[in-house]
Amino acid sequence: MTQTVPRTAAVPSVHAIVDAQIRCARQLCGLLGEEHRALLDNNLEQLAEIGAAKLQAARQLEALGAQLQVHPPTAAGAPASAPWQQLTELARECRDQNRANGALLDARASQVRHGLQALQGNVAPTYGRAGETPAGFARRINGRV
Repeated sequence: MTQTVPRTAAVPSVHAIVDAQIRCARQLCGLLGEEHRALLDNNLEQLAEIGAAKLQAARQLEALGAQLQVHPPTAAGAPASAPWQQLTELARECRDQNRANGALLDARASQVRHGLQALQGNVAPTYGRAGETPAGFARRINGRV
């Protein structure tokens, strides 16, 4: 009588996980670059598409990171320093691009807030050289001259 050995899921090697993280980080960096261009172009439709793709890539990176925690590298199975260095550089690039995109979003939000304040007549007065506000400044903003 032959015994069947139960099959277990193959455990990916640390090298395979790191390689997958590198591919995913490259994809995320590319998406962040596309997001930057879409922000500059005010392309809201493209921003929505990119946002969904970024979320998927971030979740995949998170899942790969969790795999490394479940199967931590041993001395014999540790990836070479070059892939780790590459992954670290990609992570840094993603962080920097994300910060730049965040700064663009913050600037746009500030512009919108100031525009709304101007439309509502809640604009801080502008002062001239003598320290006085221009006559009728708030009335002109509201269109009530």
